[in-house]
Parts: sequence; C-alpha cells; structure tokens
Amino acid sequence: MKYQNLQPLAFQPINFDSVPALSYHTLSFPERWYKELTECWKETRKNKNQAYVSLPVKSLNESVLALIPDLVYVKNPTFTDKVWLYSIAPIKTDYLLVMVKAWAITCLVDVEQDALQTVLDSFQSNELRWVYRTLSGGWQQEENGTAKPAGEYYNLLPYQLAADLTTQPLVIGGRKMVFKRCPMGIGTSGAELVSWPPMAYVYGKKKQTYYYSISLRITLQTVAFQTNPLIYVHVGVRRYISQNISFKGDIKSAFIHTPLSWLPGLVYENSVQIARVRSRANGKVDKDGKKEYELQWDDTLEAIINKLNLSNPLPPAQELLNQLPTYSFQHTEALLIHSTSISAAHPISVGLSATDKTAIIDTLKQRLSANWTPLGAYPRINTQPKLNQKNPFVPVKALFSEATLPQRQARIEDAVGQQTLSLRIIYQKESTRNALIRTLESCLGFSYEPQTETYKIGKCTLRLHIEQIGAIASELDNKETSKSTLRQRHAYFAAKATRLEEIRQHLPTLSDDQPAVGVLMELANNFDTNKDPKEALRQGMARVGYLTQFISAEAKLEDTLEHRAQRAVLDLLRQLGVLSCKPAFAIKGHSLPTPLHIFGLWIVRQNSRFLGRLAEFPLLLHIHPDTGKISVKLPNSTNKWVSYARAQRELACMDACVMEHPTQMNHIRDFLAKLPANALLITHAQKLRGIWKSIANSKLTLDTVDTRMGGESGQLGSLNPGLRLVRIREEGANEAPQVFAINEDVVGLSSGVFAMTDRVFASVGQKPGTATKAVKNASKLNSWTDSTGKIQPPNPTKYVWNHRVCEITVAAIQPEDNPAHWAAITHELRSLSLQFNDTTMLPLPLQLASLLEEYVTE
Repeated sequence: MKYQNLQPLAFQPINFDSVPALSYHTLSFPERWYKELTECWKETRKNKNQAYVSLPVKSLNESVLALIPDLVYVKNPTFTDKVWLYSIAPIKTDYLLVMVKAWAITCLVDVEQDALQTVLDSFQSNELRWVYRTLSGGWQQEENGTAKPAGEYYNLLPYQLAADLTTQPLVIGGRKMVFKRCPMGIGTSGAELVSWPPMAYVYGKKKQTYYYSISLRITLQTVAFQTNPLIYVHVGVRRYISQNISFKGDIKSAFIHTPLSWLPGLVYENSVQIARVRSRANGKVDKDGKKEYELQWDDTLEAIINKLNLSNPLPPAQELLNQLPTYSFQHTEALLIHSTSISAAHPISVGLSATDKTAIIDTLKQRLSANWTPLGAYPRINTQPKLNQKNPFVPVKALFSEATLPQRQARIEDAVGQQTLSLRIIYQKESTRNALIRTLESCLGFSYEPQTETYKIGKCTLRLHIEQIGAIASELDNKETSKSTLRQRHAYFAAKATRLEEIRQHLPTLSDDQPAVGVLMELANNFDTNKDPKEALRQGMARVGYLTQFISAEAKLEDTLEHRAQRAVLDLLRQLGVLSCKPAFAIKGHSLPTPLHIFGLWIVRQNSRFLGRLAEFPLLLHIHPDTGKISVKLPNSTNKWVSYARAQRELACMDACVMEHPTQMNHIRDFLAKLPANALLITHAQKLRGIWKSIANSKLTLDTVDTRMGGESGQLGSLNPGLRLVRIREEGANEAPQVFAINEDVVGLSSGVFAMTDRVFASVGQKPGTATKAVKNASKLNSWTDSTGKIQPPNPTKYVWNHRVCEITVAAIQPEDNPAHWAAITHELRSLSLQFNDTTMLPLPLQLASLLEEYVTE
C-alpha cells in the first residue's frame, strides 16, 4: 500500500492569541566566581587559545540534575551569559554553594590547590540570588511570518505541559500509565516524561524478566514561514539493565526515584532523577587474567554527596548492578539505563509502532484539548525525479554484479582520470586479507595473482600492494595513569607525536601532484582510549599521502566479514572521490536547468578531548554533473578548488583552526559570490545558523539570499543567476517531528516527500535492509492484530522501525520553479551514497562534506 499522508506527532494552539502567563525563577552563576575560577583554569591551559578556555561545568550540571528535582532548565554559564538554573520555585542556595565547591575541588585538579582553595573560601551563599520572573506576551511573528514564541517559552511551556500530564494517569489504548518528569540534557529545551514504575516483560525459555518504560519528549518548535508555533511529541522506550552483564565503560547513567527528601525542603515524589555512573578497574583480575571493573558514581557527584550529608544517602553504585534488576532500599528505587552502546543484548526493542503512536496521540488529544489540537497530516508530493543511471556499486549477496562492472570502472575513471589507482591492504589475519581481495576483484574487475601488483581495470591501471601489519599499528606508548587532564594530555600528545614520526619514516612521502594511495587496514578496536593509535594512523598516513579505511579485527564479527569488507572497500573508494553515479536529474513534463551544479555548504566543527574546540571553519563541496568529480574549497591561503582526496590530505596537515564567526561569514560570502549559474546550494540549519544568522527560521526570507552579518541583502537573481537555496534540518534536539503514515484509518510505514507547507517538506527515507523483520502494527502496550488477522497480546520484543524525518525548506528559487521539485531532488540526493545502500540522513553533498571531518584530529 502506498500511503498518501504522513501524520506528525504534533499539536498547534487552538487560539493563537490565548497563551497563559507563566512565572518562574532564574539563578545566575556569580560573575566574580566565574571570572576567578576561569583565571585559575586558564593557568593550566597555556597551550590553548585563551579566548576559547571555558570552565568544565558539565559534571557540575549533571550532579545538579541528579540531586535537585523539577528544575525547568539547566545550562552552562558562559562569559556573556551567566544565567545557570531555571526553576519554578527557588532552591536553597546553601546546597548550591556546597555543590560548586565540591565540583571545583574535584574537577579543577590541575589548578594549584592552595590558590584554588583561597578562591573558594571567598565564595558566600548570599552571592547566589534567585530572581522571580513572569513570562507573558504569547505568540508573536517574525518579519518573515514565522512564529516567535516570547522569551523562555521554549523551556517553560513544555515543562508546564509535562507537569499537567503527571497530575493523573494517562490511559493509552486502554492501558493506564503513570508518568514522572525526568531531566532533559544540559542546555536542551523541552521536557521528558517516563512511565513509572517500569513495565516488566517475561522473556525466553529461562523466563527472565526485563524492564522498560515509555518516554514522551515534549518540545516547542517553529517551522519557517509558518505563523503557529508547534508542540512536538517524540515517543520512545527507556530500557533498563535487567540481567547481570560484563561491562567496561558501557554503563553511563541510572534513573533514581524516591519519595524521600535527600535535601530538606525538596519534593522528589513526582520526578525521576538521572545520575551519571562510570565503570572503573577495581585492581582485581578475573579467572582469565582480565581486569575486573565496578560501577562508581561520577567523581563530582560522589564528592558532592559526601559534602551534602544527604539525609537518605544514595547506595554505592555497584549495588545497582549486584541487586538487579531494581535496587530498592527505604522506598528508593534505582535502575541502570541500558543503551545501544552496551554490548550485551536486550530483548526489548527500541521505538514504538504506528499503532502505539496513534494511541498516544489520541490520548494527548484529549488531555491537551483545552488549548492544543493535533496538527493535520502532511500530503504526499508525487514528483519523482529520475536519474539517467543507477548505482552500480550495490552488492548482490557477497559479490558485485558483473553486468554493471563497466559503470563501476567508469565512475573510478571519473575520479582518478587516466592515472593509476594505487591501493594497499595491511592485514592481521589471512581471512581478512582474502575477504578484501575477493571484494576488490568483484568490485573492480580483475583476477588477483600473488606475484603481481599491476592490473588493468577498464581504462585505468590498478596497483595493489599487500603487506602484513607491523608495529605502526600497535597501541600508543602511553603509560600515564593519572586522573590529571594536564598529565593525560601531555602523555597522549607525546605518544602520538612519536607514532606520527614512525609513520613518516615507514612510508614514502608522496608529492603534492601524486594521487593519494588508498589503504585498507585491519585494526583492533579494543584499545584503551589514551592508547588507541587510530587517530595517529589516519592523520600520519594522510600527511604523507595515504588515505586510510579501517576494518575491524575483532573475531566476534567474523560472521559478517564479507559485509565488512564490502563496506570498507566502498568507503575507501568514497575517500578517493568515487561517486555512485552522476547526479543528473530529470522530471517528467518539466525542464530543469542543465547542467545543474550541486553544492553543499558545511561547517567543520570538532572538539578535542584535551583542547576543547579544535576546529571550526566553513567549506564548500561541489559535485560536477558532467564530469562526476567532487571538489572542495577550504578557507585556507590558496582558497582554490581541490579534489576530494586532496582535501582530506590538507585537513590532516592543518593545525587547530577555530575561526571567529565574522571571519567564517566572510568566507561564506566569498563562496556564494563565485557560484556558477544553475547551482543548487544545500545548507544545514543546525550547523550554520549560529554563524549565518539569516539561515535560521526567524530570518529566512523567501527567494532572497541574505548574507547579512553586518552586510547587505540582495535579490537572489541579482546575486547569482540560476541559484537555488535549500536548507535541511535534522532531528537533533527534536527539531523534526516524529511521524507515521496514514490512509484514512489505516496506519503504517512509507517513504517519500510530504508537504508540511508550500515551502517546507518532510523527507522520509526507505525502510533500511536491517529493518526487514520490522512488524509495523506490533504494540508494546496493548493487544494488536498481526498480518494473519490474529489478535496478539502486547509484545515489547517485536522489532519496529520508526520513520526519520529530514525537514527540507526550499528557501530561494527562481520565478518559474516549483518548490516541490527542488525538495524532491534534495530527497533523492539522500539515496546516492556510495558506501550505504540505505537512505542517509544528509543529502549527498552534505554527507560527503561531513565525512571530511574524519581527517580533522587533535
């Protein structure tokens, strides 16, 4: 069935002018405290750009969220904005003073301790002042017609809605459920509810019990050019570790619920707290001689707990694992949260089906009916752009199709021209070596001979060198075990520098005019973080002209060796600039500009474990429709187009580069001014709007490219004839809605492009190959009907697949254009990845640009 509509889990206000006033309190981090602590911290960060040194307050905020209930919003204070906490009621400042001091002593360990203690002794609780505020004014509109919620509505309105939903149980499809508030992430707007107590499900022959909760995330959002603000509801599943498992660094956090007061005067009963836990070696070894690990509360949280003398102390973190599935003591319950990073499997599947989403939206429709009503369904756009060729790199089982070999060889020729394609295999196990050889033979079209290195593949020459891995791939020689960040940093960089030099001596350096060599390297993935050689190998080899694609050496993945070999080979070809096909589109009955040059504007933004912000700068990627070549323009001294492969080499050689926002904007203006005629420019909202302000919802102007950051605005045609500007927005921070497909009363799954407004579209990719076993109607909450018509009981283990929406805003087009056509072309560009058969979240030019960040290392 082809569904014609997409239903968002979204609500709009019934009365645009009727918004209740909200009251709240804010507390700022005292400016004197921030300044004096920052000066102490800067003394330990001399080799870092001092303008970007900021206090490591994340662990402080995590501890605050763990111990203080019902905070509306917590954010990191900065030099320019010291507001720290938002709360409906003020919290005793004596508690907060103790928390700040315990955090500083624990986290600022590199600071000279006597100097730090002197600073902390001067802090007084009366410097922490709660300020009462009221919020009114409701919804306004930006100049471009986009909704403009006043002030702090993004934080307060979701909190208020969540609070209302906890006053009495929700009846979802006949099942009564109680929900508790739990904290959102630091600096994340919105509110989250989890069903409590967790639900139990008995599974398997051993009749083991597993626990899970339903989660509801509520956020206030706007859509470009749409006058109404919207409430988005994202539903999901919280799974809990229910059986004893072996772990090493996997378990990250725990939910804790208690009716008791840890801190006098605070009410915990209506909320669930989230606390950070870590796994650390306990100095013991098991029977196989491997290190044993145990759970501990985060260092800062542990220090704060000790200083506060909680009236009902938290249990030792290890007890949560020892007393699985739930720790219960004096009415306090605690469960360890299971995440996808944990190697141990969990039978409860993630996500909720369209059936469950329908039941949830019906329940919320009733509970929110006083002020909110569900948003209508998005209709399908039936425009279907056609490509003049298909992707010849799609494997057929274990091999590539021989019939499409000429097309594969042609795409390689597009990338490397008549030059030699040079590849290396560096392996640990014979099985991996053989799998890579078989994959290359099938993909490129040659027969491997052990004594031969040169082969003819179409019009190109292949040079293949194979060697067994050596010492350059061993773990870094880093023996530092101190918790001091300063010592860890020095030791890591010293060990990495040694490895970079070893690589330089091991491999012959290629000249700038020589094409890059592609390397397939088998490497273990179980190194300790500070000894992992992967970054050094990638960077060091790129600096001398070798682009590297790693393939895991782990034995437990042996059964997927052929698949991993295919992915590795295709990803390496992508690094060398090979495309799956030339993106030349046609739409039946309509003329498109030819040739259509496709560009992606991207902001490289990378953080370092030791140096904070490592890189931030713009780049422009170009896909030529005729030649099939990928070119990149970096904001360096030459400011010239270079090949995709060359761009990775240059990025590996760059020092840390953090550009000021005005400088980045100047480069963006330069990029835009030199675009050719008939160009489609695709941009990314979350990446760009902090720099290019006019790309945000509130500033977008129809059919005008506004590059103001102190500059001017001009009509699109006057800037560059034939330019089209498209902006995509990902699901991050819940900015794109959750959806399900619907035809009247029938719900299910679908892919395609659906109109949210006449300029904004929802792009939904096809169900991936990994989701072939997904059951579209399975319910975790209520009885459901299977494909044979039988009634089945609730089953949370049934795998369901959830749509992922990429929001496409067609911001600027030419007078004769149809916005839906450009949304459909952008949607199709999500399906042209070389190394992925499934739809990617990013359109091709942005996906290629984002992968360049692999070569930006510390």
